[in-house]
Amino acid sequence: MKHKTLMIAAAAVWLALSLAVPVSASSVAITGWATKVPEGSGVDATIGWEFSVDTSVTVTALGIYQPPVGLRSGHVVGIFRDSDQALMGFGSIPAGTGGYLADGFEFLDLGTSFDLAPGAYTIAESITSIADPNNDTFYSLVTGLTTDPDVTFITSARTYSPGFNYPTALGGFNDGYFGPNFIFTVDPVPPAGTPEPATAGLLGAGLAGLGIVARRRRT
Repeated sequence: MKHKTLMIAAAAVWLALSLAVPVSASSVAITGWATKVPEGSGVDATIGWEFSVDTSVTVTALGIYQPPVGLRSGHVVGIFRDSDQALMGFGSIPAGTGGYLADGFEFLDLGTSFDLAPGAYTIAESITSIADPNNDTFYSLVTGLTTDPDVTFITSARTYSPGFNYPTALGGFNDGYFGPNFIFTVDPVPPAGTPEPATAGLLGAGLAGLGIVARRRRT
């Protein structure tokens, strides 16, 4: 009987430690602004905005601001790490209204989410010039920008070249290009004193081992 009690205790410990880690809700990086000015580009370009995060986050969806008429063309949206210009993850937002709306942005869930460690990043989107009849409007000269508390807006970003590239020109113009957006979750931090998963597993295994020893002694 004792070994059964120890086995139940081990399971209870494992369950309690699992439940002790909080689950983070999804958040939208940019949630709104007071005023904005529509704008177009004279050439194909990659535009966006630089930001930082102070805690580790997981990006689960990428999006783009959707004009009232919907998107005329598809856009690549991605996030670059500023320190080495590495592309952390990207997605393609199709023309029309194929995604789901949140705060005026059209989002598509990523097939594979990706993590951002604390640091500075740039989110960007590909755009075509105003000579393209299917070009989409973006917005600049934004005032009253509202971001999630875990995301800090730094400055605007752009590069004038075809395709999708790291925006090498940061700051000094138009207070941000919007543009691209993302949805994320904050990676949960176990409460102080909570053992790591490996420690919890060893504890459970130890209790289970005690149960086996007790069983053998009885027999």
